[in-house]
Amino acid sequence: MPAVLTDLDAIDWVALGSATGTATRVPAMLRTIVAGVDPAASTAVEELFNELYHQETVWACTGPAVPFLVELVLEPSVSHRATLTYLLGSLSRSSATEAVDAHVPRLVGLLADSDAGVREYAAYLLGRHANHTERTLPMLLQRWSDEPEAAGTGVGPGGSRRAGLPGRPVAGR
Repeated sequence: MPAVLTDLDAIDWVALGSATGTATRVPAMLRTIVAGVDPAASTAVEELFNELYHQETVWACTGPAVPFLVELVLEPSVSHRATLTYLLGSLSRSSATEAVDAHVPRLVGLLADSDAGVREYAAYLLGRHANHTERTLPMLLQRWSDEPEAAGTGVGPGGSRRAGLPGRPVAGR
């Protein structure tokens, strides 16, 4: 289990609002995702998405959850990393963009991840942080050079593509 999850209990999740009331279930969802046993992990990813960003609304628990999401997408052994990367990209289109922005320098490496889904959604995520263009643009261009089919997906700045979750647009509406 990634060490960052040991700090989950340091946050007063009961005091934080979520889409369903309080965020008391967020730590269990993150731990279930790390355990990687499906169908429980898949369900936890979907529920976490809804707790943090339901109907494009950001909740009080969203910002405190971002560092944990970042650690999970950076840990290759974690399941559902592509969907979690997509969630960070979605949060980058919201009022939680600053919470994600602080982690962009660490997330750039996802463009070279071994998982094609992670690479795709990393492009979407990083394309939302124009203040990091000096670092992200060369990596995005390199990715599109290495994977020409990726340029046609429309993922990245202003692109549009649907995620693996039904009804969730990745960008542009």
